[in-house]
Amino acid sequence: MPRGKRKTCSEKLEEVSGMIEALEAQIKELKAREKQLLKEKREEELKQIAELLDERDMTPEGLIEILDRLESEEE
Repeated sequence: MPRGKRKTCSEKLEEVSGMIEALEAQIKELKAREKQLLKEKREEELKQIAELLDERDMTPEGLIEILDRLESEEE
């Protein structure tokens, strides 16, 4: 039973090159999405810190002083 016309090496190469291009485009899109998600995550974390500072009636400078003191004590 005939299986149809066999693809030439050039046809196979063209097909594989097309698949690679498609995958590279998908990777580019995924990297852009990853970058966006990392940005959103950082914004959420900063929002949590800001809310914590507000709840404790602290300023960023006050938090820095506390962290500096803790760091000095550990040395």
